[in-house]
Amino acid sequence: MRKCNGVIIEVDNPFMQQLVRRVAIDVGVPWASAGAPWSDRSGKPYFPEGWENFGCEVTASSIAAKPGRKLIWVAKDRSVFDYLEGQLSVLEIGAKFVPGVSSRGVYGLEPYQGATLQWTSQAGHFVAPNNPATPSRSLRLALWPMPLSANTLRITVNGDTVFRGTIPSDPLTIPLDTFAAQDKLTIELQTDAVTRYPNDPREFGVAVKQLRLGK
Repeated sequence: MRKCNGVIIEVDNPFMQQLVRRVAIDVGVPWASAGAPWSDRSGKPYFPEGWENFGCEVTASSIAAKPGRKLIWVAKDRSVFDYLEGQLSVLEIGAKFVPGVSSRGVYGLEPYQGATLQWTSQAGHFVAPNNPATPSRSLRLALWPMPLSANTLRITVNGDTVFRGTIPSDPLTIPLDTFAAQDKLTIELQTDAVTRYPNDPREFGVAVKQLRLGK
């Protein structure tokens, strides 16, 4: 950070954001931040004059800084980098939170039968980076057996349908060679109906046991 003319802090965790602010102040580096959910002034947005030209970006989620900026990674988990560089052969993105992988249309990780479950909504999305030099070659999906109102599942990758059929009871492996040259993989799991359970307001799609990228 000492080598930066300024840092833009893009960290959701309020404690980590406050720590990065304090480090920047201690080393005398200008900083800018959109703020964090603190009740005092220390967490409010701060954009000093010239912040657009700051050369460094501090983050715990995005694996790439904007053009012209240096990335400073502050997440403890570096598995996404190890996977992209080929040091890991598989990357679990559905039943584990991985910094650098985003999701929407999901309800969060839950403990279940000694493992982890993640419910999707009717359409759950996962976005993972891809390195064309060492690309993901397969996608493996395993679901927990649950009573569902839906009968069919459609899986798309970057908008292309790679599976459409009965919701699988056994693990499903899908080749990804077609997408090897692309720099990200947007995976959507969509059911033909929602499932509702008594005393639970959520609308469920499928219960993900494993959603794993492999080399």
